[in-house]
Amino acid sequence: GKLIQGPQQKMQYFYAYSIMIQLYTSRTGVSKISTPIALCLGYLSALQSLSVSLPLEVCTTRVVCSEKNRNEKGEKITFFSTFKEIVKTEGFLTFYQTLYASALICFNPAITYALFERIKRFVLQRRRGKQYLTTMEAFLVGAVAKAFATIVTFPAIRARVVQNTWPKQVKKAKKMGVNVAETPGGFVETMKFILKTEGNAGLYSGLAPALIKGVSNAAIMLALKEKIYETVNRILLRSKSLKPTA
Repeated sequence: GKLIQGPQQKMQYFYAYSIMIQLYTSRTGVSKISTPIALCLGYLSALQSLSVSLPLEVCTTRVVCSEKNRNEKGEKITFFSTFKEIVKTEGFLTFYQTLYASALICFNPAITYALFERIKRFVLQRRRGKQYLTTMEAFLVGAVAKAFATIVTFPAIRARVVQNTWPKQVKKAKKMGVNVAETPGGFVETMKFILKTEGNAGLYSGLAPALIKGVSNAAIMLALKEKIYETVNRILLRSKSLKPTA
């Protein structure tokens, strides 16, 4: 599931974001996009990918958090068996029960890339004559941008995980003597549940591993993106200079 979900989400996001950037610049005629506009375009790009990414997220989370390797029928729990089981027993709309939390999480990539471009512009302005970040600079800027975005949006990420693993959360709550509904509530109810069972610290439970994984992945990806951007631009400039003048 993760092998499908990760590349799908990133490819769909970048494809949509590049199209929106092109449409916006061609319609408005601007060469530089402001931070608020970049945030809006990034958010819309992430939002459109939820139709595919949410079912993948729900199934993947259920499989990873499953306490047993086999279901009641003795069949091995897999991504596809989990998908069929959810559709059969809970209904297709279960895949979208975390829509509100996921819509908030869409600000994560939007903040990451908007902040990356903002810091990048600031660094290049201070280094006159330089058009591109070095690989290390791009890595560090990407790490800072992703870390900030993750910290800001993590309560929503935590709420989505709790909603996706609700049967497990019910068992945990009953052991603590807390009565909860057998079916997950909305985003607000989930946040109240976390605060009731885990306190304020529960909203950031698991932040450290999320930062380690997310920040390193985003930093590497943004450093690679910056290097590819620099290489492509240099090739294009070189090809233009080699063209014979009429």
